[in-house]
Amino acid sequence: MVTEKQKANLIPFNQLTEKEHRELAVKGGKASGKARNWKIEIQNKIGDYWDAEVTDPKMKTALRKAGLPLTNFGAWLLKVLQRSANNPQILHTVLELVDALNSQNNNVTVNAVPIIIGGEDELK
Repeated sequence: MVTEKQKANLIPFNQLTEKEHRELAVKGGKASGKARNWKIEIQNKIGDYWDAEVTDPKMKTALRKAGLPLTNFGAWLLKVLQRSANNPQILHTVLELVDALNSQNNNVTVNAVPIIIGGEDELK
């Protein structure tokens, strides 16, 4: 809950001086850059992990048999495929996550605009 003292400290942005605007913009820019760098660092670490070669000889053999890359990504994909034999929803969910499935088969998105494929009768 916001107290009266806290409310008194709030100043609308349009009532700040030019110097205060600049200070806030600098703070925001620094925070944005820090968040962007953190996100890139995490993506690089995950990418490095996915690309790392599997060390387990049994897993390497299984990946070779399946024709998958000998990486952690290949091992993950093999496990997903194996588990989807018992539960096809697993594979469906993974394919949706990587945007390999179009959940609406009669729609196509072009430049963020959905386009409905079908005749005029279907649009009525």
